[in-house]
Amino acid sequence: MDPPRLIKTHLPFQLVPPGFWENKCKAIYVARNAKDNLVSYYYFDLMNKTQPEPGPFDGYIHKFMRGE
Repeated sequence: MDPPRLIKTHLPFQLVPPGFWENKCKAIYVARNAKDNLVSYYYFDLMNKTQPEPGPFDGYIHKFMRGE
């Protein structure tokens, strides 16, 4: 590809192909605020009809913190 060549991925660094590191590619790491992530997941779960109802937000916070 012509420059600039970009790859966007959700892979953790340990799963990125070795060629990425061998060619000394640069990486930009973007992270979200955990509170923003929590609220986003909650409203996604409210809309997602393939999953059980997430319940009240107060309980959802505790499940989120436990990784559930």
